[in-house]
Amino acid sequence: MDYTPKYIKQLFTQNSPNSLMVLFGAALCSFFLAQFVGAVLAFVLLGFDQDLLKVLFEDPQSDPANRMILMAVQGANSVMMFIGTPLLYLKFYEKTKPFDAFKTFGGKSLVLMLVLTLFIVLLYMPLSAFIIQWNENIVFPEWMSGFAERAREMEDKVKELTMFLIQFESTTDFLIGLFVVAVLPGIGEELLFRGVLQNKLRSFTNNSHIAIWISAILFSAFHFQFFGFVPRMLLGALFGYLYIWSGTLWVPIFAHFCNNGITLLVFYLSKKEMVDIDQQAENANIWWALTSFWLVIGLLYYFKTQLIGGFGTKEKNSV
Repeated sequence: MDYTPKYIKQLFTQNSPNSLMVLFGAALCSFFLAQFVGAVLAFVLLGFDQDLLKVLFEDPQSDPANRMILMAVQGANSVMMFIGTPLLYLKFYEKTKPFDAFKTFGGKSLVLMLVLTLFIVLLYMPLSAFIIQWNENIVFPEWMSGFAERAREMEDKVKELTMFLIQFESTTDFLIGLFVVAVLPGIGEELLFRGVLQNKLRSFTNNSHIAIWISAILFSAFHFQFFGFVPRMLLGALFGYLYIWSGTLWVPIFAHFCNNGITLLVFYLSKKEMVDIDQQAENANIWWALTSFWLVIGLLYYFKTQLIGGFGTKEKNSV
Protein backbone atom coordinates (compact mmCIF):
# COMPACT_ATOMS: atom_id res chain seq x y z
CA MET A 1 0.00 0.00 0.00
CA ASP A 2 1.38 3.40 -0.97
CA TYR A 3 0.79 6.77 0.59
CA THR A 4 1.51 9.58 -1.82
CA PRO A 5 0.76 13.32 -1.61
CA LYS A 6 -1.83 14.54 -4.07
CA TYR A 7 0.57 16.96 -5.75
CA ILE A 8 2.49 14.07 -7.35
CA LYS A 9 -0.60 13.02 -9.30
CA GLN A 10 -1.24 16.61 -10.29
CA LEU A 11 2.13 16.83 -12.02
CA PHE A 12 0.81 14.74 -14.89
CA THR A 13 -2.04 15.81 -17.15
CA GLN A 14 -1.23 13.59 -20.15
CA ASN A 15 -2.32 10.01 -19.47
CA SER A 16 -1.75 8.62 -22.97
CA PRO A 17 1.07 6.07 -23.41
CA ASN A 18 2.31 8.44 -26.09
CA SER A 19 3.49 10.72 -23.31
CA LEU A 20 6.15 8.13 -22.48
CA MET A 21 7.34 8.23 -26.08
CA VAL A 22 7.51 12.02 -25.86
CA LEU A 23 9.57 11.72 -22.67
CA PHE A 24 11.97 9.18 -24.22
CA GLY A 25 12.25 11.29 -27.37
CA ALA A 26 13.00 14.40 -25.34
CA ALA A 27 15.64 12.53 -23.33
CA LEU A 28 17.26 11.19 -26.49
CA CYS A 29 17.37 14.62 -28.15
CA SER A 30 18.73 16.09 -24.93
CA PHE A 31 21.44 13.43 -24.83
CA PHE A 32 22.79 14.35 -28.26
CA LEU A 33 22.42 18.06 -27.58
CA ALA A 34 24.27 17.68 -24.28
CA GLN A 35 27.13 15.90 -26.06
CA PHE A 36 27.39 18.75 -28.55
CA VAL A 37 27.26 21.45 -25.89
CA GLY A 38 29.82 19.53 -23.83
CA ALA A 39 32.20 19.37 -26.79
CA VAL A 40 31.77 23.10 -27.42
CA LEU A 41 32.38 23.87 -23.75
CA ALA A 42 35.53 21.74 -23.75
CA PHE A 43 36.72 23.48 -26.92
CA VAL A 44 36.26 26.87 -25.26
CA LEU A 45 38.00 25.80 -22.03
CA LEU A 46 40.94 24.48 -24.07
CA GLY A 47 41.42 27.83 -25.76
CA PHE A 48 39.92 26.72 -29.09
CA ASP A 49 42.83 24.33 -29.64
CA GLN A 50 41.68 21.44 -31.85
CA ASP A 51 44.69 19.27 -31.02
CA LEU A 52 44.04 19.55 -27.29
CA LEU A 53 40.37 18.78 -27.87
CA LYS A 54 41.32 15.60 -29.74
CA VAL A 55 43.63 14.55 -26.92
CA LEU A 56 40.91 15.30 -24.35
CA PHE A 57 38.48 12.81 -25.86
CA GLU A 58 40.97 10.22 -27.10
CA ASP A 59 43.49 10.12 -24.23
CA PRO A 60 42.28 12.33 -21.35
CA GLN A 61 44.55 10.63 -18.79
CA SER A 62 47.61 12.02 -20.56
CA ASP A 63 47.18 15.40 -18.87
CA PRO A 64 45.93 15.90 -15.26
CA ALA A 65 44.60 19.31 -16.32
CA ASN A 66 41.94 17.49 -18.34
CA ARG A 67 40.32 16.30 -15.10
CA MET A 68 38.55 19.56 -14.27
CA ILE A 69 37.64 20.17 -17.93
CA LEU A 70 35.93 16.79 -18.07
CA MET A 71 34.23 17.59 -14.77
CA ALA A 72 32.86 20.80 -16.29
CA VAL A 73 31.64 18.91 -19.36
CA GLN A 74 30.01 16.20 -17.23
CA GLY A 75 28.36 18.83 -15.05
CA ALA A 76 26.93 20.64 -18.08
CA ASN A 77 25.64 17.34 -19.47
CA SER A 78 23.95 16.48 -16.16
CA VAL A 79 22.22 19.85 -15.95
CA MET A 80 20.97 19.72 -19.54
CA MET A 81 19.84 16.11 -19.70
CA PHE A 82 18.77 15.13 -16.21
CA ILE A 83 17.52 18.44 -14.86
CA GLY A 84 16.58 20.45 -17.93
CA THR A 85 14.78 17.66 -19.80
CA PRO A 86 12.28 16.61 -17.08
CA LEU A 87 11.59 20.21 -16.04
CA LEU A 88 10.91 21.27 -19.64
CA TYR A 89 8.81 18.14 -20.19
CA LEU A 90 6.65 18.94 -17.17
CA LYS A 91 6.38 22.61 -18.12
CA PHE A 92 5.61 22.40 -21.82
CA TYR A 93 4.13 18.94 -22.37
CA GLU A 94 2.38 18.19 -19.10
CA LYS A 95 1.70 21.94 -18.68
CA THR A 96 2.19 21.79 -14.92
CA LYS A 97 4.42 23.57 -12.45
CA PRO A 98 7.66 21.59 -12.82
CA PHE A 99 9.19 22.58 -9.49
CA ASP A 100 6.19 21.06 -7.72
CA ALA A 101 8.09 17.80 -8.15
CA PHE A 102 10.38 18.99 -5.35
CA LYS A 103 7.61 19.71 -2.85
CA THR A 104 8.22 18.31 0.60
CA PHE A 105 6.50 18.03 3.93
CA GLY A 106 9.22 19.99 5.72
CA GLY A 107 9.73 20.14 9.45
CA LYS A 108 11.07 17.47 11.74
CA SER A 109 9.49 14.64 9.77
CA LEU A 110 11.70 15.30 6.74
CA VAL A 111 14.79 15.49 8.95
CA LEU A 112 13.92 12.12 10.48
CA MET A 113 13.42 10.57 7.04
CA LEU A 114 16.79 11.89 5.86
CA VAL A 115 18.57 10.55 8.94
CA LEU A 116 17.02 7.12 8.40
CA THR A 117 17.94 7.32 4.73
CA LEU A 118 21.59 7.99 5.58
CA PHE A 119 21.74 4.91 7.80
CA ILE A 120 20.01 2.80 5.13
CA VAL A 121 22.59 3.84 2.52
CA LEU A 122 25.51 3.21 4.89
CA LEU A 123 24.24 -0.21 5.94
CA TYR A 124 23.49 -1.16 2.34
CA MET A 125 27.09 -0.64 1.21
CA PRO A 126 28.53 -4.03 2.33
CA LEU A 127 25.72 -5.81 0.49
CA SER A 128 26.24 -3.59 -2.55
CA ALA A 129 29.99 -4.31 -2.53
CA PHE A 130 29.33 -8.05 -2.51
CA ILE A 131 26.84 -7.78 -5.40
CA ILE A 132 29.27 -5.59 -7.35
CA GLN A 133 31.99 -8.26 -7.00
CA TRP A 134 29.57 -10.97 -8.09
CA ASN A 135 28.39 -8.97 -11.12
CA GLU A 136 31.96 -8.12 -12.17
CA ASN A 137 32.93 -11.81 -12.14
CA ILE A 138 30.03 -13.19 -14.18
CA VAL A 139 31.23 -15.78 -16.69
CA PHE A 140 29.32 -15.95 -19.98
CA PRO A 141 28.82 -19.08 -22.07
CA GLU A 142 31.08 -19.51 -25.08
CA TRP A 143 28.42 -18.41 -27.58
CA MET A 144 28.25 -15.02 -25.83
CA SER A 145 32.00 -14.53 -25.66
CA GLY A 146 31.95 -11.75 -28.28
CA PHE A 147 29.41 -9.74 -26.31
CA ALA A 148 31.26 -10.39 -23.06
CA GLU A 149 34.55 -9.19 -24.53
CA ARG A 150 33.06 -5.95 -25.88
CA ALA A 151 31.17 -5.33 -22.64
CA ARG A 152 34.33 -5.91 -20.62
CA GLU A 153 36.33 -3.54 -22.81
CA MET A 154 33.69 -0.84 -22.37
CA GLU A 155 33.58 -1.47 -18.63
CA ASP A 156 37.36 -1.22 -18.31
CA LYS A 157 37.45 2.05 -20.24
CA VAL A 158 34.73 3.57 -18.07
CA LYS A 159 36.47 2.38 -14.90
CA GLU A 160 39.80 3.76 -16.08
CA LEU A 161 38.26 7.14 -16.89
CA THR A 162 36.37 7.19 -13.58
CA MET A 163 39.52 6.47 -11.60
CA PHE A 164 41.25 9.30 -13.45
CA LEU A 165 38.44 11.74 -12.63
CA ILE A 166 38.35 10.96 -8.91
CA GLN A 167 42.09 11.26 -8.27
CA PHE A 168 41.57 14.64 -6.64
CA GLU A 169 44.70 16.67 -5.95
CA SER A 170 43.16 19.04 -3.40
CA THR A 171 40.15 19.61 -1.20
CA THR A 172 38.85 22.11 -3.75
CA ASP A 173 39.05 19.47 -6.48
CA PHE A 174 37.21 17.05 -4.20
CA LEU A 175 34.41 19.54 -3.53
CA ILE A 176 34.05 20.22 -7.26
CA GLY A 177 33.93 16.48 -7.89
CA LEU A 178 31.38 16.04 -5.10
CA PHE A 179 29.13 18.62 -6.75
CA VAL A 180 29.45 17.12 -10.24
CA VAL A 181 29.39 13.41 -9.31
CA ALA A 182 27.05 13.44 -6.29
CA VAL A 183 24.92 16.60 -6.13
CA LEU A 184 23.96 17.02 -9.80
CA PRO A 185 23.26 13.31 -10.51
CA GLY A 186 21.40 13.04 -7.21
CA ILE A 187 19.04 15.82 -8.22
CA GLY A 188 18.86 15.19 -11.96
CA GLU A 189 18.71 11.41 -12.19
CA GLU A 190 16.16 11.15 -9.40
CA LEU A 191 14.02 13.85 -10.99
CA LEU A 192 14.06 12.05 -14.35
CA PHE A 193 13.90 8.39 -13.32
CA ARG A 194 11.85 8.59 -10.12
CA GLY A 195 10.06 11.94 -10.23
CA VAL A 196 8.89 11.66 -13.84
CA LEU A 197 9.44 8.20 -15.36
CA GLN A 198 8.45 6.12 -12.32
CA ASN A 199 5.34 8.19 -11.72
CA LYS A 200 4.33 7.97 -15.38
CA LEU A 201 4.74 4.20 -15.36
CA ARG A 202 2.74 3.93 -12.16
CA SER A 203 -0.11 5.94 -13.67
CA PHE A 204 -0.25 3.49 -16.63
CA THR A 205 0.24 0.21 -14.78
CA ASN A 206 -1.54 1.18 -11.54
CA ASN A 207 1.17 -0.88 -9.84
CA SER A 208 3.94 0.81 -7.91
CA HIS A 209 6.19 -2.27 -7.85
CA ILE A 210 6.16 -2.63 -11.64
CA ALA A 211 6.85 1.08 -12.03
CA ILE A 212 9.74 0.97 -9.55
CA TRP A 213 11.47 -2.01 -11.13
CA ILE A 214 11.05 -0.89 -14.74
CA SER A 215 12.43 2.52 -13.80
CA ALA A 216 15.31 0.83 -11.96
CA ILE A 217 16.12 -1.34 -14.98
CA LEU A 218 16.11 1.67 -17.32
CA PHE A 219 18.14 3.66 -14.78
CA SER A 220 20.82 0.97 -14.77
CA ALA A 221 20.70 0.36 -18.53
CA PHE A 222 21.23 4.06 -19.21
CA HIS A 223 24.72 3.87 -17.68
CA PHE A 224 25.80 1.29 -20.32
CA GLN A 225 27.81 -0.78 -17.83
CA PHE A 226 26.71 -4.42 -17.96
CA PHE A 227 29.19 -5.59 -15.32
CA GLY A 228 27.63 -3.12 -12.92
CA PHE A 229 24.05 -3.59 -14.11
CA VAL A 230 22.60 -5.60 -11.22
CA PRO A 231 23.91 -3.51 -8.29
CA ARG A 232 22.88 -0.27 -10.01
CA MET A 233 19.42 -1.70 -10.76
CA LEU A 234 18.97 -2.71 -7.11
CA LEU A 235 20.11 0.72 -6.03
CA GLY A 236 17.54 2.29 -8.36
CA ALA A 237 14.83 0.09 -6.88
CA LEU A 238 15.88 1.14 -3.37
CA PHE A 239 15.58 4.79 -4.36
CA GLY A 240 12.19 4.06 -5.93
CA TYR A 241 10.76 2.54 -2.77
CA LEU A 242 12.14 5.35 -0.63
CA TYR A 243 10.36 7.79 -2.93
CA ILE A 244 7.06 5.91 -2.87
CA TRP A 245 7.06 5.57 0.90
CA SER A 246 8.23 9.09 1.68
CA GLY A 247 6.17 10.92 -0.95
CA THR A 248 8.95 13.47 -1.44
CA LEU A 249 11.69 13.45 -4.08
CA TRP A 250 14.20 14.86 -1.59
CA VAL A 251 14.56 11.47 0.10
CA PRO A 252 15.84 9.54 -2.97
CA ILE A 253 17.87 12.61 -3.97
CA PHE A 254 19.56 12.53 -0.58
CA ALA A 255 20.06 8.75 -0.80
CA HIS A 256 21.61 9.10 -4.26
CA PHE A 257 23.87 11.90 -3.03
CA CYS A 258 24.98 9.89 0.00
CA ASN A 259 25.76 6.80 -2.08
CA ASN A 260 27.90 8.71 -4.60
CA GLY A 261 29.34 11.13 -2.09
CA ILE A 262 30.46 8.51 0.41
CA THR A 263 32.13 6.54 -2.38
CA LEU A 264 34.00 9.67 -3.50
CA LEU A 265 34.98 10.45 0.09
CA VAL A 266 36.42 6.96 0.58
CA PHE A 267 38.56 7.27 -2.56
CA TYR A 268 39.70 10.73 -1.52
CA LEU A 269 40.66 9.54 1.96
CA SER A 270 42.41 6.56 0.37
CA LYS A 271 44.53 8.92 -1.73
CA LYS A 272 45.39 10.73 1.50
CA GLU A 273 46.28 7.29 2.96
CA MET A 274 43.68 7.66 5.68
CA VAL A 275 41.68 4.53 4.72
CA ASP A 276 42.58 1.26 3.02
CA ILE A 277 40.30 0.48 0.06
CA ASP A 278 41.89 -2.93 -0.51
CA GLN A 279 41.07 -3.94 3.05
CA GLN A 280 37.47 -2.82 2.56
CA ALA A 281 37.26 -4.87 -0.64
CA GLU A 282 38.45 -7.96 1.22
CA ASN A 283 35.62 -7.46 3.73
CA ALA A 284 33.01 -7.78 0.97
CA ASN A 285 32.13 -11.36 1.86
CA ILE A 286 28.87 -13.28 2.13
CA TRP A 287 28.57 -12.85 5.91
CA TRP A 288 28.95 -9.08 5.78
CA ALA A 289 26.48 -9.07 2.88
CA LEU A 290 23.89 -11.13 4.79
CA THR A 291 24.27 -8.94 7.87
CA SER A 292 23.90 -5.86 5.70
CA PHE A 293 20.81 -7.32 4.00
CA TRP A 294 18.91 -7.97 7.21
CA LEU A 295 19.87 -4.65 8.78
CA VAL A 296 18.67 -2.79 5.68
CA ILE A 297 15.43 -4.79 5.60
CA GLY A 298 14.85 -3.90 9.24
CA LEU A 299 15.50 -0.19 8.67
CA LEU A 300 13.31 -0.13 5.56
CA TYR A 301 10.49 -1.74 7.53
CA TYR A 302 10.94 0.86 10.26
CA PHE A 303 11.06 3.64 7.66
CA LYS A 304 7.82 2.49 6.03
CA THR A 305 5.88 1.85 9.22
CA GLN A 306 6.97 5.15 10.76
CA LEU A 307 6.02 6.92 7.55
CA ILE A 308 2.52 5.47 7.59
CA GLY A 309 2.37 6.33 11.26
CA GLY A 310 2.66 10.01 10.55
CA PHE A 311 5.72 11.37 8.75
CA GLY A 312 3.55 13.75 6.79
CA THR A 313 0.38 14.44 4.82
CA LYS A 314 -0.56 11.25 3.00
CA GLU A 315 -2.95 10.17 0.33
CA LYS A 316 -3.86 6.53 -0.12
CA ASN A 317 -2.89 5.11 -3.48
CA SER A 318 -2.75 1.76 -5.24
CA VAL A 319 -0.71 -1.27 -4.18
